[in-house]
Amino acid sequence: MSEFLEAVESGIGEAAVGEPDPERVAQLMTAVGSVRAVESFTAWAQYEAIAALHTELVASQPADYRLLDAHAELGARIAMFGALTQTMGERLVDEAVALRDRLPQVALCLRDGVITKLHVATVVSRTELIEDAEDAEAVDAEIAATLRRRKGGWSRSRLRDMCDRIVFRRDPDSVRRRRQQAHEDRGVWLDTDREHGMAALGGTMSAENARIAFESVKSLAACACKADPRRVAARRSDAMFALLTGQRFACECGLAECPAVIPEARSLPDSQARIVIHVVCDESTLDGSADNPAFMDGYGVTGADHVRDIAGQDHTWIRPLVPGATKSGGSGTESAQGRRAQRTTREAAQRGPAAGGDVGNDSRRFTPGPVGADETVYAGPPSECADAPVSGDDVISADSADSADRADQTARTGGAVDAAGSPDFDAVPAGGPLPSHLPSDPYRPSRALDTFVRIRDGYCTVLGCEAPAWSVDLDHVTEYDHQHPERGGRTEPLGLNGKCRFHHLLKSFSHWVDDQFLGPDGHTIRVWYTPEGVRIAGPPEDNTALFPGLKRVRFAVPATGSLRELIDQPMRERTRTAAKHARRRHERELNRADRAVGPGYRPAHPSVDFTDYGPPPF
Repeated sequence: MSEFLEAVESGIGEAAVGEPDPERVAQLMTAVGSVRAVESFTAWAQYEAIAALHTELVASQPADYRLLDAHAELGARIAMFGALTQTMGERLVDEAVALRDRLPQVALCLRDGVITKLHVATVVSRTELIEDAEDAEAVDAEIAATLRRRKGGWSRSRLRDMCDRIVFRRDPDSVRRRRQQAHEDRGVWLDTDREHGMAALGGTMSAENARIAFESVKSLAACACKADPRRVAARRSDAMFALLTGQRFACECGLAECPAVIPEARSLPDSQARIVIHVVCDESTLDGSADNPAFMDGYGVTGADHVRDIAGQDHTWIRPLVPGATKSGGSGTESAQGRRAQRTTREAAQRGPAAGGDVGNDSRRFTPGPVGADETVYAGPPSECADAPVSGDDVISADSADSADRADQTARTGGAVDAAGSPDFDAVPAGGPLPSHLPSDPYRPSRALDTFVRIRDGYCTVLGCEAPAWSVDLDHVTEYDHQHPERGGRTEPLGLNGKCRFHHLLKSFSHWVDDQFLGPDGHTIRVWYTPEGVRIAGPPEDNTALFPGLKRVRFAVPATGSLRELIDQPMRERTRTAAKHARRRHERELNRADRAVGPGYRPAHPSVDFTDYGPPPF
C-alpha cells in the first residue's frame, strides 16, 4: 500500500503548462498501474469476505428447494449492502465460492494483481464445465501458471480463448455435452422494455451462422451512398429489417440521382454476395483421431465437434496451411495425403482463378467430389505467384476487405497437433520453405505468409483490441523502405503482424513505436512505446499456444543487404517520413539493448547503420 501511495503522490500534482513532460507522463502511468494493482487486491479481499460469509450462513444449511433459501438470503445481504440488484449480489456469491473451491490459484493471481476483477467473471464462467475435482484442480493450476508466465494484460477475448483451450483439452466430453445443450436452447426473443417506442430483437444460433447473418446485414447497409444521413448502426438496423421482412433496402440521402446501387429484395450486392468464415484446426481434429480445440475468426476457440460439423457442410472448403507437409516419426518421406494434396495443387494452379475474379469468389469452379480428411482441395493461386505453394487463404487481402466481404465457411488445417498438444509433423513442404513474399514485389507477403500471420495473431495485436485477424491490415513492424528494401523492415513472420485500421494509423501517423521479437522460449513478444517512451506490454499469447505446430512452419528468409552495402550508398538529405522511420529503428535498437529478456534473446531484425532511408510510404 505504501508503494501505491508513493506512486500516486509522485505522479499526481498540479496540471502541467506547455509541452508535456515525458517524466511526468511516465509517473502518471505508473500511478494508473498502481491503482489497478490495488483494485485487484481489494477485489480479492471482498471475495474472501463473501466466501467466509457463505461458509458461515450457507454451507452449514441443508440443501433445499425454497426460492428464498440461504444462498438467496446471502445474495440479498450483499446486494443491499452494495446497492446492487439481487442478481448481481448472487453473482458475487457464486464467483467468491468458485474462487474458493475451484480456482484457489486464480484467486491468488487476483490478490497479486496479475488479473483484475473484470477477469474473474470470465475465468469463472469458462471453467464451469469442469465437474471432476481432479480436473478442476489441474485446470486451476494451468490457468494460474499461464497467467503468471505470460506477462502483460489479458483482453477479454484472449483470456476467454486461453481458458477454453485448457478446458477443451482437459474435458472434451463435457464440452461436447454442453454444446449440444446450447444448440438445443437456441431461440429468438423480443425485448420491449425500451423507451421512446423502441424495442430490441435478438437471437442465439451457431457462431458461424451468426457471423454470416451479421456480415450480410453489414454488406446490405453499406450499399447506401455517402450522403445517407443515418449513422452506421441505424443503417444496419434498417438493413436487418429489410432482410427479415423481404423488403428492399433504401438509401435515405434524398438526392434526385442517388449513386447507390441497391440490390433487389431478399438479396445482397454482387460484390458482397459471398461471406467467408475462417476456421482453423489441426489435422488430427479434422479426421476425428483427436478432439483438440479449434479457432474461428471473429469468435474464438471452439470445440472439435463444432469444427467437424462445419467441415462436413456442403459449402466448406478444406485447405492445409502447409501443402505437402511430411509426417514425422517415419522415414521422412511425404505421406500419401501430401502427394494427393500437391497433385491437386498443381492441377488447380494450372486452371487458375477466373479472369478478373478473386480466388475466394471462384471456389465453386473446381468440382473434386466429396471432401474428406484425406482429400484436400485447393483454389488456384493468384497469377503473379502461380509457382508459390498455396496457403489456403481464399479471400482478398485486408486492405480491400470492404470490397469483397466473404461468403462461405472455410475449415483449415494448421500445424497438425496430437492429443497431447505437441506437433506430429515437420511443417516444411517437400519443396523447401514457403515463400515469404510475392516474386514481383518483396513488400507484399505471399498468400502463405498472409494466412500464417493471421492464424498466428488471431486478433489485432494491440492489447485490448479484439478486431478479428481476417479484418485487419498486415503491417511491417519495422517500416519497409520501398526505395531500398534491404534497409527497411523485412517481409517475414517476425517482421509482420496484424493491426486494425485505427491502430495501423496510430502507428503510421503519430510517434508511437511498436516492436516484435522472440523470447527465450520461442514465444513472440510484442511491445508498444508511447510517444514519451513508456513501455506497454502486448498480448501475453497468440494462437501458437493453441496450435504449437505453427512454430515449426518455415518461410524463406528475404534477402538483406550487408552493412558495407549500406555505407557505400550515396548520401542525401532525409525527408520527414524517412527521419521518423530512422528514429523509430534507432529507438527499437536502444530498447532492445536495455531490455533484459534473458538468455536466448533474439531481435526481429539485425542492427544496421541508419543513414539515408529515402521516403518510404506507410
